Amino acid sequence: KAVVSVGGPTDLSQCPSLTGHIRLMLGTDSPEAIRAASPVEALLPTSSPHLVLIQGTEDFLVPVETQAYAFPTIRGGDCNAVLDVYRLGGADHVIANDMEKLMHIILGVVQ
Repeated sequence: KAVVSVGGPTDLSQCPSLTGHIRLMLGTDSPEAIRAASPVEALLPTSSPHLVLIQGTEDFLVPVETQAYAFPTIRGGDCNAVLDVYRLGGADHVIANDMEKLMHIILGVVQ
């Protein structure tokens, strides 16, 4: 089993470029509400044993640094998942400009 995130934010509080979107989605800009809505908060020690984060290095919406930042903070560090982070050089948030490489990574993980 694996969870694969392609360009997905893990901690919404670390994505200032999404502030307007988050406020619309949540109806608030409360730091507590933003953190609670972050995908990183849904991970538990019993979550998937393998997390795969695929991110474009030129992502203007979700900074690539947020992926590495989030993993040690998952539930206070008590998540035992294996983490693989793939950074696609030159790819933006859409990552459509490197679909062949993206599919190669995903297929390699699921096999």
